[in-house]
Amino acid sequence: MLQALNLNTHNQSDATALDAVITRLRLLQDQIGCDKNFAHWKVTTNDMDTIVQAVASDPAGVAYPIPPEITARIIEKVAI
Repeated sequence: MLQALNLNTHNQSDATALDAVITRLRLLQDQIGCDKNFAHWKVTTNDMDTIVQAVASDPAGVAYPIPPEITARIIEKVAI
């Protein structure tokens, strides 16, 4: 994910890497003016499995696969 977002990948702990991804995603949300959570679409944590599967099957998710547990952590921190 760090590479896909053009972030530094050198000697990053998992926690630091996740924070960097979240920061980049929030900046992107600001830049494109999108909602910062899924409330508009009535999405809840009960929808997590569906969201994780959708991310994995997206062309970007196929090109830059992310373990499902990492995708879920990102979604929890950024979107829900």
